[in-house]
Amino acid sequence: MLRRKSIISMAAALFLTVGFMVGCSDDDNNGNPVTGGGVDKNGKTIAQVIKEDNDLSIFAEAVERAGLMNTLNNKDQKFTVFAPTDSAFHAKYPTEEALEAFLNDSAEAIVRYHIVPYREIEANKLAGESPLSTYLANTEIRAADVPVTPEVGEDDEEGEEGENQKTVVVLNYGQATIIEPNTKTDNGIIHEIDRVLNIRSAN
Repeated sequence: MLRRKSIISMAAALFLTVGFMVGCSDDDNNGNPVTGGGVDKNGKTIAQVIKEDNDLSIFAEAVERAGLMNTLNNKDQKFTVFAPTDSAFHAKYPTEEALEAFLNDSAEAIVRYHIVPYREIEANKLAGESPLSTYLANTEIRAADVPVTPEVGEDDEEGEEGENQKTVVVLNYGQATIIEPNTKTDNGIIHEIDRVLNIRSAN
């Protein structure tokens, strides 16, 4: 499998400058940060998909405890969901006690903040729609596109520098990155992210 190391650089995303190191793989959709691509889960709802995804087990548990599983199973509505992976939750809540405290005390607010209701927005359109009003009252998510330029080296076998440049989407000025975009369901779309977002009040 061809793997390349990429450096993401963004100068002044609205108010801040953000720099990231992102690993890319053209052959493996898992962890692929590009805005294109995606998976169609026809016949399934967002609730069904997150419950079946082993990388989203903590998010699914948080949705359950927040009492929102039925909401995300409703085919009469559309949602855009930013779903932190299990690794994202473990990074924010590194002990079992901290994770359990989150699930017991603040799961509903955090889950609601990661949902954009009534809209189905693909990754390559998020920046243009930013800021995004969330399912938590008076809060928003900011999105920005960031170019990914592959390093030229022995692992880069696909051409000259810049030829295969892609784009990632960062949220809230670099707080999180979409690592698996555009999982499409019967009632919306899921973008997996590498960090749990902190709640941001709407301006």
